[in-house]
Amino acid sequence: MIKVGFIVNPYAGMGGAVGLKGTDGRIKEAIERGAVRESPAKAIRFLTGLTRKDLLFFTSGGEMGEDELKSAKLSCTCLYHPDNPQPDQDTSILTTAADTIEACKKFLQNNCDIIIFCGGDGTARDVYSCTGAKTLILGIPTGVKIYSGVFATSPESAARLLSQWNGSSYTDGEVMDVDEEEYRKGNLNTQVFGYAKIPSSSIPCQSCKQ
Repeated sequence: MIKVGFIVNPYAGMGGAVGLKGTDGRIKEAIERGAVRESPAKAIRFLTGLTRKDLLFFTSGGEMGEDELKSAKLSCTCLYHPDNPQPDQDTSILTTAADTIEACKKFLQNNCDIIIFCGGDGTARDVYSCTGAKTLILGIPTGVKIYSGVFATSPESAARLLSQWNGSSYTDGEVMDVDEEEYRKGNLNTQVFGYAKIPSSSIPCQSCKQ
């Protein structure tokens, strides 16, 4: 069995539809502008596209993975529950980067072979901050900013890649992020944070963007 840590950033991509160029630090504003969560639906597209049966899923509670796995009728073990907002956190915002990081720590403690995440470059950076180059990761692109080379080209492509993966082969992908405040001003400043291991198969991942 291949042990998969599966995590969803339910707010990824919300800012793009309402002109925010990302949601880092701006989730409340995106919600107020009427942004709709797209990441959970894309996560379900990935899950329903999987064809292999030897995947053992570990995840986080609610919209951070558990809900999507249940919608796809896949069994899972929930290792983390993002149900304790910080005192200064808006109660309408149920998850943060800290939840992503804590969930990934649980995945590593349970020796997951790969962490699949739904989000953008910010989520990739959060995941990589836990895994480094030790554990394989693969991103399902749901964010506004996709500059890193650790993402599949679509949810369906990610499903095909994981379904064909032999469980061991990998290549390296750059983890990058954009300064969102500068990006909103029209300035594109990217930074490389490291090189993660990503699964290698005949299905290509996205190339990093400079």
